[in-house]
Amino acid sequence: MTPRRALVLTSALCACLAASAAGASPEPTATPSTSRKQLQHFRQNLQRGQQDLKTLQQQIHTEQQQVMLGRRQERSLLTDLQTMDKRIDGAEEHLAEDQRNLREVQTALSNIRAAMAQTQAAQEEMKGFLAVRLRLLYREGRQGFWRVLATSPSVSEAMRRLKFFHILASQNAYWIERLSLTRAKLAGQKADLAARERQARDLEASSLRTLESIRGQKKRREQMLDHVRNKREAHEAAARELSAAAENLNRLVDQLKRRAADLEKRIRLEGLAFPLRQKKLIWPTRGRVTQKFGRTRHPRFNTYVLNKGIDITGTMGQNVCAVAPGNVLFAEWFEGYGRLVILDHGRGFNTIYAHLAKISVSEGQTVAEGQSVGTLGDSGTWKGPNLYFEIRQRGQAVDPMDWMER
Repeated sequence: MTPRRALVLTSALCACLAASAAGASPEPTATPSTSRKQLQHFRQNLQRGQQDLKTLQQQIHTEQQQVMLGRRQERSLLTDLQTMDKRIDGAEEHLAEDQRNLREVQTALSNIRAAMAQTQAAQEEMKGFLAVRLRLLYREGRQGFWRVLATSPSVSEAMRRLKFFHILASQNAYWIERLSLTRAKLAGQKADLAARERQARDLEASSLRTLESIRGQKKRREQMLDHVRNKREAHEAAARELSAAAENLNRLVDQLKRRAADLEKRIRLEGLAFPLRQKKLIWPTRGRVTQKFGRTRHPRFNTYVLNKGIDITGTMGQNVCAVAPGNVLFAEWFEGYGRLVILDHGRGFNTIYAHLAKISVSEGQTVAEGQSVGTLGDSGTWKGPNLYFEIRQRGQAVDPMDWMER
């Protein structure tokens, strides 16, 4: 049974039990056999209520277990997210380090390229200078040698000049060769840095992929956490609704228990025949007995009359109730008595309620002890708000004061 279905069934049962409890209490049946059937109905509803209460409690337990499971899953996912946050921090640090290394390699590579360009330019310049000298030497040929000898003041000066030309040419060749070696060395460094750059780019890409992978895992965990939280909150809401329903049902079950106990007590009382109720009858209304049973002096006509009942003076509109269970024989206006109700209690006993302001029962209706039959009034009398109450045994009036509880 799903929580929603359980709530629907519980609501329906609560309505049923409430109707039973409310409907049976104000007008319980007067006859013992009918009351026993009603008691059986109460007990059946009570059993159903207890069974459904047990089902609700099981549902509440299930929902609470789901809530606890959801909380454990939340804690596990939160732990995973904390771990992933640490992994993301580490991956970001690695990525930043790889990016720094890449920038350093790129900077060094840029410097190498600049140095190679400078070396290339110096080499080209030296080559140009040497080419000019070589062309001069070529044009001079062997004549240049004799010209140096002819123009020199001495042989030693001529030899010094020739040696200078030779050294100059050798130095130019040396620098060209050295520039070539430097350029070759720079080219090697460039190749090495280019390899390091590729490696650094690969490391950066790998770190970035790792970071994105962890972020993706974290996002999925966050989505799972949202799902688990929503599910847990739904189970909590269901548990609250079921608990509220169980509380309502529990109150109704307690009410049914009290009603059933009251009904059992009433059945025991209803089992008493009317004659056994002598000195135990409840009063039909509140008030003061202003005229007793028997021969009394009539205050208006100043004559003695036989009063077959008692007069109870009270407040207009106050409740008038049946003194014992019975059936309504008469419930309408009657000349001299005003609005009149007569109840049959079996064994030849009847009770009469006269001068009512309002009648609340109808002929043929079954009433219970204490059930309202009308309200106190002054219909058909000049005495003001007054109830005329009479008890008859096989048609003969008896003194109500001998029957009422003290």
